[in-house]
This record gives sequence, structure tokens and C-alpha cells, in this order.
Amino acid sequence: MLKKYRYYLGGLIVVVLLLIIIGMQSRNGEGSSIYTYPKKGIFEVSVTTSGELEANNSVKVFGPSDLGRANVWNIKIIDIVPEGTSVKKGDYVAQLDRTSISEKINNFQLEVNNLLGEVTNSKMDTAIELQQARNNLENLKSAMFEAQLEVEKSIYEPPVVIKQTESAYQRASRDYEQALQGYTLSQRKAAAKVQASIFKHQQAEQEIAFLYALVNNLTIFAPEDGMVIYRKDNMGEKAGKDASVDAWNPIVAELPDMNRMSSKTFVNEVDIQKIRNNQEVEVSFDAFPSKNIKGHITEVANVGETIFGGNAKVFLVKIALEQSDPEIKPGMTTSNRIIVSSAADVLYVPIETIFSQGDSLDYVYVSKKFSIEKREVLLGERNNMDVIVKSGITSNEKLLFSPPKNCDDIEIVYLKSNKSSEESLATNAIE
Repeated sequence: MLKKYRYYLGGLIVVVLLLIIIGMQSRNGEGSSIYTYPKKGIFEVSVTTSGELEANNSVKVFGPSDLGRANVWNIKIIDIVPEGTSVKKGDYVAQLDRTSISEKINNFQLEVNNLLGEVTNSKMDTAIELQQARNNLENLKSAMFEAQLEVEKSIYEPPVVIKQTESAYQRASRDYEQALQGYTLSQRKAAAKVQASIFKHQQAEQEIAFLYALVNNLTIFAPEDGMVIYRKDNMGEKAGKDASVDAWNPIVAELPDMNRMSSKTFVNEVDIQKIRNNQEVEVSFDAFPSKNIKGHITEVANVGETIFGGNAKVFLVKIALEQSDPEIKPGMTTSNRIIVSSAADVLYVPIETIFSQGDSLDYVYVSKKFSIEKREVLLGERNNMDVIVKSGITSNEKLLFSPPKNCDDIEIVYLKSNKSSEESLATNAIE
């Protein structure tokens, strides 16, 4: 019987002790709190951005370079191979619209026919004019010869008659010489007229030949082996079928070098001060979530810009991939984690475990065995999730994520350096 009472008494004592412990924890506010332990190891500060893959180098696939000569300032792409198509040198890539140039060919063909008629007519007209001039010249030559005979016959005539015949001969000679000079000029004029019409006809024929060659060049072929990537227009949209090619920049598509790729990204003006050339970057891909490739920064813009549709200033940053992969292609979306700084063998905790009093005092709630301690900590660098704790806690201490119920009644345990400083200020005040 005595042994039975002792058993009950022992059980009662255990229950009372448990209730006391629970009560103490409840008074300290730990009962329902979530906690964590500090971590120790490599701590990284990073900036994460979205980007787009592009080739460092690419071969441009051009349309005709002389569209402007035909007064065609933009021309439509009526057909193009799907983006991502692998082509060999000489393979078909695209077809540009022939309509406007075909119309010009028809117009020039009519002009050529008209000019050919002008050449024929000018030859006929000049032939008739020269024939008439030759006939007139022959008549004048006959008249001059007859006048010369009259002079020879009048040798025995009176001086007055001789003088009249000689005067008539001189007039006939002058008429003939003037007609001969006129005929020579008429020949040159006729030749020039015919030549001018022939030249205009030749020019028109050359223009038609040019237009026919231009039409043939509207079928675009690959200049090298590669993968076809559509160019982007001024709005950043891909220019595929039904897009226009400009005469002053007749790029139809590109064949990028797939072995050397970069991610083109933009960093906001708050984070750009942290970004430097050669910083390490972890590049991942929306299309392949499990794939990661190392990279490094090769270019940081000095001047900010406003992206279409946005208001904030951003800065262009280019990240070179340090290896190639046959699965990744230009135009793919990337997630870039830029490693701004890295520290080894440091203690760090979640930002949610840090509380502040004013601007200069940071503290944590440390859960002890039977109490909660409000302790000052000295912080270092932070990232989006964690912050380095330089002093104030150890790695095996339990930190609360939220303040306990009686947090205002808990005195702060200051760091030794801060405590010494406070005691010194207090002593000076007393003195």
C-alpha cells in the first residue's frame, strides 16, 4: 500500500514540474514561436535579373543592297524558313515581294519599245534631211561648174562681160562652199541626234537588265552554314514573314555563332552600383530549369536608358557564357544570378530573425532553456534572404522568428564594446 502511494506521489511531482516549465515558457512567450539556428559557411550577395540569349558574333543574311537604285525603300518578306532552321551555304532562306519591281520592269519595257521607235525614226529623219542636203549640194556644184565654163568662154568677150561671168562664178563657188559646210554640220547634227536616241534606248535596256537581276536577288540564300534567327525590328519584335526590309539596312535574318553566346540583360539603377566587369554569374534557362552554365560580366553600360513601355532607368549588362550547349539557342530567356560578393566561413541568419531599435541597434531573440534573451548583434552584408552576423550569437543558439509576448519587458543584452561605451558615458555624466 505504501509502495502504491509513493508511485502516485512521484507521478504527481513530475506533472507539477512539467506544468511549471510550461508556465515559465508561456510567460517568456516561447510556447508557440517558430525558431531557427544560425548557419555557417559561404555567404553570397547576388543580384538576379532576367535576360535574353544572343550570339556574340553572327553572319548577317542580306537582301539586295541596291533597292534604293530602283526607288524601292522597303520591301516585304513574303516567305521565310521557320526560325531555328539549320541551313547549309546556298540553301533557301527567304523570298522578298517582287510586285513593285515587276511593275517597274513593265513600265521600263514600254519605255524601251518607245525609245527603239525613236531610234528608228531619228535614223529615217536624218537620212531624208541629209539626202535633201546632198541633192542641194550637187545642184550648187553643177551651177558652180557651169559658171566656171562661162568664165572660160568669155575670154575673148569685152571686159565687162568677163567681169560679170567671173562675178557669177564667185557667187556660185561661195554658195557651194557654204552648202558644203552646212552639209558637214548637218551630218554631225544627225549623227548626234541618232546617237542620243540610241543612248537613251541603251540606258533603258540596262535599267531593265538591272531590274531583272534585282528580281532574281529577291530570293535569299544562306551565305554560310548556320541556324536561321529572325532579326529584330526597331520595336524589338522579331521580323519574320510579312515584315519589311529597309533599303538602307537590308538584313533579312542572321546566322549566329552558337559556340559563343551571351545573355543580354538590364539592371536597375539601384543595383547597378554593385555590378562590375568579370563578376561571376550563374545563368539558368526558362526552357531548361535544371540546366545551369557559368558566366561572367563583359560589359556594363555607363549610361542608363528607358526600355519601351517602362519608366525607370536601367543599364545594359552583357554576360558571356563560359561554355556552349547544343540545346540553348539565341532568343531564349535566361535567369542571371550575378555574384556581387562572397565570404567564406561566416555565420548568417534569416533576415526575419533580426529586429531593430532605432537606426543603429540590431538584436535577436535567443531562446534559452527556461527563458528568452534579447541580445544585440553586429551585422555585416546581407542578400535577399539572409544577413551575416559578425558577433553576438553562436551557431548552436536558437533564434526566434517573431518577438515573444512580453518582448517589451525583456532587457537588451548589449555587446561588450557597446556596454563599455555606455558605462563610460554614464561615469562621465556623474563626474
